[in-house]
Amino acid sequence: MVYDIEKNSTNLAYGLEGERLAQAYTIGKAPLLTDTIKVMSYNVGSWTAFGVKATAENQETWYSLQNSILSSENADLAGFQEYYSAIGSYSVPEMLQRYFLDVFAVDWVSTKAGRAIASKYTMSNAHEVNFQNQTGEERSYLIGDVLIDGVNVKFITAHLALDNATIAAQVQELVSAVRAFEYWILTGDFNANFSDVQSTGYEILVKPFLDAGYHVANGSDFGFIPTFSTKKPGDNSDWRCLDNIMCSGNIDILNVYTDKKKITDHMAYAIDHLPLIADVAISH
Repeated sequence: MVYDIEKNSTNLAYGLEGERLAQAYTIGKAPLLTDTIKVMSYNVGSWTAFGVKATAENQETWYSLQNSILSSENADLAGFQEYYSAIGSYSVPEMLQRYFLDVFAVDWVSTKAGRAIASKYTMSNAHEVNFQNQTGEERSYLIGDVLIDGVNVKFITAHLALDNATIAAQVQELVSAVRAFEYWILTGDFNANFSDVQSTGYEILVKPFLDAGYHVANGSDFGFIPTFSTKKPGDNSDWRCLDNIMCSGNIDILNVYTDKKKITDHMAYAIDHLPLIADVAISH
């Protein structure tokens, strides 16, 4: 497909106080087969705050914050990493039922961080696949069949290892796995900092998907969007690009953004990752 790209700016303007990151490009494409599908990738950090002691008051604030994010973004598909089934006394499954039709979740255990896939569309055959390449904490991805306007789309979320060698091997496992699917969408926290095209993270994560002819939301046409901070709440330094959304070549990415304002509004309770959102549509 030929892209008609109009550059709005040469660099992303992603000030931490901005409500949303400015998109780098507006892309005009051929007529689409489906309406726009909003996809969210979100490492929720057990739905709690980074470096903040849990109290009853904090848990109520975190619960309110997560409901605000889920309600306002109103994603059709969401992949969650570091999933946990409770925010203090609040039930996460009950919370997700307000926003999604089907949810498949694997809860956090001592050797494996939880993850979940959620869909406003009917989802079937959801299951977990363990990576063959492992170091330290066990890593896996979740995958399910989502029916969108008569098209079966494989929806996936992954949470990769912490060292580059294992990340690279797990990326190759994912690239190999999705070759078997006609339509697919992958979300995840990939733990590879792809801050620019010269970075190791770009080489081992973004480039393999682009080279295979697939679409990448973060680190491609829409620039590099930081989604993670190594610092505690209130410290806006050292933001990194770790989270991403990839699609098969027949699913177009129309817009990509994150929303820092929802986190900075509650900075005392901020989670270390920001949700990454992409508007996509099946094109052919």
